[in-house]
Amino acid sequence: MKTRHFDRIGNGGIAFTELGFGTAPLGNLYRAVSDEDANATLETAWRVGCRYYDTAPLYGLGLSETRLNPFLR
Repeated sequence: MKTRHFDRIGNGGIAFTELGFGTAPLGNLYRAVSDEDANATLETAWRVGCRYYDTAPLYGLGLSETRLNPFLR
C-alpha cells in the first residue's frame, strides 16, 4: 500500500491517505512515550506521506490530542 495515494470522500473535496495513523500509543496506552519520541514518530509518519490521524479524548485522557495538535498546526 502506498501512503501517498489519496482517496476523495464525498463531494466536499476532502482527500485522505489509504493508510492512517492511530495515536492511542502517543497517549501512553501501552507504555510511557516521551514528548520527543512522540514528535519523532509523528514527523516520520508525515514524511512518508500519512495525512490521516485518528485520535480521541480518551487516548491518554487527551494526551494524544495534546501532542498531535501543535504538530498539525
